[in-house]
Amino acid sequence: MWSSRVAIIGGGIAGCSVARGLAKKGMKPVVFEMGRGLGGRTATRRSREDSMVAIDHGAPAFHATSAEFLNLIHRLRKSGHVEDWKGVRGEMRAGGEFKMSAGNMLSMYVGRGGMSSVCEGLIAELDVETRFQTMIKSFAYDEQEEKRGNWMLTDRKGESLGEFGWIVATSSSLLHNRWTKIYGGPPPLLHAAKEVGMKGIHTVTSLENNPVFVVMMGFDSSHSPALNALPADMIEVTHSDTLSKVVRQTRPGMVPSLVLHSTIPFAQKSVMTHGRGGTAELMGAKNKTTDENKVKSAILSAFEQEVCRPLGINFDLSETDKAVYGPALHRWGSAFPGNVPEIEVPLSMVDGSARIAIAGDFLARPGGNVEQACLSGLEAAEEIYKIYNSAAK
Repeated sequence: MWSSRVAIIGGGIAGCSVARGLAKKGMKPVVFEMGRGLGGRTATRRSREDSMVAIDHGAPAFHATSAEFLNLIHRLRKSGHVEDWKGVRGEMRAGGEFKMSAGNMLSMYVGRGGMSSVCEGLIAELDVETRFQTMIKSFAYDEQEEKRGNWMLTDRKGESLGEFGWIVATSSSLLHNRWTKIYGGPPPLLHAAKEVGMKGIHTVTSLENNPVFVVMMGFDSSHSPALNALPADMIEVTHSDTLSKVVRQTRPGMVPSLVLHSTIPFAQKSVMTHGRGGTAELMGAKNKTTDENKVKSAILSAFEQEVCRPLGINFDLSETDKAVYGPALHRWGSAFPGNVPEIEVPLSMVDGSARIAIAGDFLARPGGNVEQACLSGLEAAEEIYKIYNSAAK
């Protein structure tokens, strides 16, 4: 019988949801995350120099629509990890008029103290092991009887990370040629998955990854009248080549912040620029730093010209000199899946013979949202446990 330890690659919503589901069944999940902490696209950027900086630079808030997810959010609210988002949403045509969003009637949620609190809440008080700043470089299947057919994992230094009965990938990059473009070398899980005959690999390898840049800044509240003058906390921008979303974040005890999201086409023009100090750079990604200032300037300029000027807000690029943090650039390389299958498919892929599972918000439509990532992870955990429990009898 193989090990009850499960290697979960990725500490975002999907990964933490898998870990939650497995831990509640008595299995032993281990979450491997390349970043400094949990969160993924619900991560909160913090500063070593200023403890009052906490910027949600991925998903700023999220909806809950299904009964299963609403029940989970209710529990996370009771535990103090999630709270209602009290902001106001708006829409604006670049260079044109602003209007309040009809979506303001819908409830939205955020992590208390930062979006990363959602992931922390998913595995709180459960027996889940986490290993941060760890990149998995190889997966080897050992068929020796004494190893019980476990998976053997090694990190980028070639050091063993242990034996695991299952592998769960929560990012398409582990099987996708995007990995090669960023880090060099083949996608680490692709060869192993093919070798054991995993079904449905093409679903992941054929995905189009749509990137987004974000520029983030933290301000002393007295130094950013432009931030205070924005008519909404979240503004969806249309008809812009560069800017897609403007997010103002205010949190008790923390510096107010501004996060500017680029359009997908704009981010696709600079595929090798990731931003200094982010996970990709720390893990050895090929980073074209010469383009970083150009990317930041273009996004900031679009904010000034397409949002601030039409609204009569005085914001020029010298305003960034008053920032207590940033402006910092981050690239979400696979923020949104581009060609999710139109047919109805399971939220996760679980292959019992290969003992590999895929979970995330990139497998089924609509894709790219917190609820789908969570439900995908919970579904994968349930299927893994069923297979494990059946084999153990």
